[in-house]
Amino acid sequence: MLPILAAALILNQTDWKPFTLGPVKIDLPAVPKLKKENGGSTWTVQTPDGLVVVVTVNPIFSINPPLTLAMAALGAADSKNGRIVEQKDLMLSGWPGIAATVQPKDLPTGRLQAYHLADRMVFVMAVGDDKSVDRLMGSIALNATAGTGPLKAAGPTWHRLPLKPFAPSVELPGTPELQLNRFPGVENPGRRFVSAYGNREYAVVYIRLPAGMTDEDRQDAVSEANTNALQTSGGKLVKRSKATMGGLPGERVEATVLEGRSTIFIQTAMDGDLLVILTAHVPTALNSSPELLAFLDSYRPAKPLPAKE
Repeated sequence: MLPILAAALILNQTDWKPFTLGPVKIDLPAVPKLKKENGGSTWTVQTPDGLVVVVTVNPIFSINPPLTLAMAALGAADSKNGRIVEQKDLMLSGWPGIAATVQPKDLPTGRLQAYHLADRMVFVMAVGDDKSVDRLMGSIALNATAGTGPLKAAGPTWHRLPLKPFAPSVELPGTPELQLNRFPGVENPGRRFVSAYGNREYAVVYIRLPAGMTDEDRQDAVSEANTNALQTSGGKLVKRSKATMGGLPGERVEATVLEGRSTIFIQTAMDGDLLVILTAHVPTALNSSPELLAFLDSYRPAKPLPAKE
């Protein structure tokens, strides 16, 4: 019998069972081996067909659980000289979590889930066939004794923010922080609202420019604003293209930073005399995420444009 076939038969004959590992329960095909170290616990499982599972539970205190989870996922990728190629927000019984696919440089692709449960972090990493990994990742559940968390949904909560004292608005996650931005040649400072969630940052900058600008002046202002923002970011230009913001003509710049691990999007338009810049700094794995696209499409102008006939 071929070794691969024999290994598959052994796995098929193995009964998957739920195991209690600290605050969570997980279905596994074999009894996990436990190792305790530095106040934490690590369980490992390895099957004949190459499925490898590592579950770690460590005490932790964080004032920013989403960022802590994102950094844990990034640390797992860095430890294997790899990159995160997929990322998604999760929630486990009200507690924040993250799922990621890690592509090491010279090793098989791995998948992970991590959860921040009050004062403990649960980290699950698995390498193996998709069917087995899907099964164990889909089985993760919270113990009844662990208690539920405060969240109602996975990921950030978005709110529509009016750009006072003007009438436009844009959507940002959480509670945005207000900053003042100085622009060369403009007397009044611009305003910048910035919000971060995990390893993503979204911001809007707006400032009223002098009245009476020509269409050419307005186009130049948009282009110059994007160029300055790109230079400030230190990013490597990927693409520069036309875009719309609430129906207004504008320009979008896409650039990579951190050796291609993160992407910066800069989208700018003129709304009357108001120069508006949307910026997003996200992991490259989230370049086309619904969250990012919704943010870039969330600007609503001071006066809605008439519908096209």
